[in-house]
Amino acid sequence: MFDRLQRAHITEARNVADRDVINDLAASIGHDRTEFRTLLRDPETARRVEADRQHAQRFQIRSVPTLIEPMTGTRLVNGPIEDLRVQLDFAAWLAGQRGGAA
Repeated sequence: MFDRLQRAHITEARNVADRDVINDLAASIGHDRTEFRTLLRDPETARRVEADRQHAQRFQIRSVPTLIEPMTGTRLVNGPIEDLRVQLDFAAWLAGQRGGAA
């Protein structure tokens, strides 16, 4: 569903904040429209989305994709693979300095 939402938003210029659009997208990839609509309206779904938003806010996530190194919680800056390797090496070194596994 994530990939379908992204494609609709980025390449099809569809309003993925519109629940009817979301339901259409879900149906387009095989989800039952009625069941999906029910789940989308469920307060538990809203709670989970809000928990994800809060988690993203704690890590200062503002774009997708965002990479977080799990040992240190370091947010990596997207870029060429060589830059990511340097950042991962530094995060591993930092984890070792803090007593974590490298």
